[in-house]
Amino acid sequence: MPLVKRQYPLSDKREDHAVAGLSMGGAESLLVGLNHIDDFAYVGGFSSAPLGQSDYGSSFPGVTARSAPDINARLRLLWIACGTEDGLFDQNQKLIAWLKEKGLQPTAIQTPGMHVWMVWRDNLTNFAALLFQSKSRIAQSTKADLIGTNKRGQRRSQPSACLSKIACP
Repeated sequence: MPLVKRQYPLSDKREDHAVAGLSMGGAESLLVGLNHIDDFAYVGGFSSAPLGQSDYGSSFPGVTARSAPDINARLRLLWIACGTEDGLFDQNQKLIAWLKEKGLQPTAIQTPGMHVWMVWRDNLTNFAALLFQSKSRIAQSTKADLIGTNKRGQRRSQPSACLSKIACP
């Protein structure tokens, strides 16, 4: 962040910072975001690469049952999405379960699809629409109808009303 702040006009407010990525970048985004909640209010991982088989505590030492209420209060959005046919689906589900066991409240998105751009594009579209919104607005939008259908009638994460609620107040 110091290099980025020197190179670009970047806000000092964590509420203005997000980190997200897909595949290996998804794993890095989760590692960076969850280990630096002083810097990021929005964290997203899309088909994130494995972060260990079950010892997530070593990857996320600050995530504990005791710290969860503070983390939940500070993160406006923790988004973890993966296609149900993705080879990383089970690993993402294990991470989500571990985070929930610790008391975190991730927005967990399951959509049909593999480890491909079409799945990530839909999830990125939905994640990006929630960035830099208030926590109450995000909760309202994600509860509304986050799971819709695509042009082929397949279930996916593209919301039918979420984008318009956020983009058009």
